[in-house]
Amino acid sequence: MTAKKAILDGLRDSVVSYDLGKAKKLADEAIATGVDAKEAITVGLSEGMNIVGEKYEHKEMYLPEVMAASQAMYAAMDILMPHLKTDSSLNFKKKIQICTVEGDVHSIGKTIVGTLMKVAGYEVNDLGADVPLTTIIETAEKDGVDLIAMSTLMTSTMAGMEDVMKMLADKGIRSKYKIAVGGAPVNEDFRVKIGADMTATNAETAVKIATKMFGGA
Repeated sequence: MTAKKAILDGLRDSVVSYDLGKAKKLADEAIATGVDAKEAITVGLSEGMNIVGEKYEHKEMYLPEVMAASQAMYAAMDILMPHLKTDSSLNFKKKIQICTVEGDVHSIGKTIVGTLMKVAGYEVNDLGADVPLTTIIETAEKDGVDLIAMSTLMTSTMAGMEDVMKMLADKGIRSKYKIAVGGAPVNEDFRVKIGADMTATNAETAVKIATKMFGGA
């Protein structure tokens, strides 16, 4: 195993085992040894959180453990984020609003997506977690965003995404926005069912799909 792979695997495992000290130590090692910060986040930390999400969904982990895993990831991200290299190659400027929908307090997945969107050159407004559905629409209207991105880690709050779609349609403003939905329980079938424009299984793919959707490379 190479030193780089050991660090990436260690970052992943530190999130799954919610070992905050180990996460910080490996983040420091990643920077010291020249591991790309974006790769450390996407291949290491993000993969770890994906595993946590799956374990939570299958009741192999519970909310306190998920929160502890999130804290480990945030601690590592605080070290890695200042070292992210911004991609200035985008020849367009798009505004993205991102949040976790009402009823769900989980924020780490959407934080990763928002972070990588910023790295890719997008202007990102992160509304946080447990955001009221009306606030999602009101803020998008006020800020004139191009993409509304909604996340959830819980099947019980997926309906909120569909409700937002219906509210946009009822107001006659659905066509103003591209809509992204994501999170552990969200899949392509659900995206099609509610009429959203995109979903992705991980943050890096989300950036690629969004950029292609907006006419980028």
